[in-house]
Amino acid sequence: MLLAAVVLLTLGILYECATHVGRGWLRGEAFFDGRPTSYWRLRCDEWLDRFDTPEAAAPWAQSYLGFTFVKPGVESSPQLNVIVPMFGFLGFDAKPARPPNWWKQQWNALCGEKDHCYAPKVLWGIPDAEPVLRELNDQAKYRRFTVQALERAKLYVEIRQQLEKEGFQVIHEQHGFPRQ
Repeated sequence: MLLAAVVLLTLGILYECATHVGRGWLRGEAFFDGRPTSYWRLRCDEWLDRFDTPEAAAPWAQSYLGFTFVKPGVESSPQLNVIVPMFGFLGFDAKPARPPNWWKQQWNALCGEKDHCYAPKVLWGIPDAEPVLRELNDQAKYRRFTVQALERAKLYVEIRQQLEKEGFQVIHEQHGFPRQ
C-alpha cells in the first residue's frame, strides 16, 4: 500500500514537472493546448536559448497555418486551400538553431519530435492561443513573437469568417508543418 502511494506521488510529481498544469491552475494562468502559460514560457525559453539572438530566431517563429474550404450543397465545388501569410518571412536561408541539449534530444527521440528549430506551437498564430499569448506579451523578451502571433491569429479569424460569410465550410485545418 505504501509502495503504491509512493509510486502515485512520484508519477504525480513527474507529471506536474512536465506539464505545469497544477501550478498553472493554482495561479489562474491562461491555458492553450492543455498547458498553462508557465509551461509555454519554459518552452519559449528553451527554444530561444538555441539561437544567438532573438533576431536569429525570428525566421523560425512562424509555422504553417491553413485550412481547406468547400461550398456545401454544390456537387462540383472545388476545394479552396487557404494559407495564412507569414509576416516578414524571408525564406529559410537563416542560420538554424543549435540542437537541444543531450537530455532534450533523448526526450525528443522518445517522443518522435524532429522539428526543434521551430517555435513552440503557442507562437504559431493559432487563435486558441490568444489568452496565453497575451500573458506572455507582458514580458519584453517574448513581445516580438507574441505580437506577430496575435496578428496572425487575428488574420486567421478574419479570413475564416469572410469565407464562411460567403457560404464556404471548413473541412480541414492544418497547424504546423507536417512531421517527417
